[in-house]
Amino acid sequence: MTRGTVLTLGGGGFSMPQIAGEHGPLLDDFLLGLTEKTCPRVCFIGTASGDDAGYSEEFNSAMGDRADTTVLTLFRSSPAGSVPIDQLERILECDVVYVGGGSTANLLAVWRLHGLDVILETATAQGTVLA
Repeated sequence: MTRGTVLTLGGGGFSMPQIAGEHGPLLDDFLLGLTEKTCPRVCFIGTASGDDAGYSEEFNSAMGDRADTTVLTLFRSSPAGSVPIDQLERILECDVVYVGGGSTANLLAVWRLHGLDVILETATAQGTVLA
């Protein structure tokens, strides 16, 4: 399977303004610029932080003026914790998938449980930028 663009971040950008300082938006600008679109579709996935609502709000606040944003939540979904597959497949329509930091081991387990790992692999092969 062909691989797309993966931008690995170790902090900075919208989620860590205390570290990124005045240059934080530049990292986010670089990420959005990888799509070469004026208003890219960006999905935030905060699984690693338990879908923390504050984290999602920070994302929407930082990206909302420059992108068409959406947030995928796996912990606060439909009854019994199930996630409708049509919600997951919307990721295939995104230009960027921005994964928030936290517990990587837990995030991988939850993603595999819901099949999100396979969807992200497909999205990457189709050109979606993963960060």
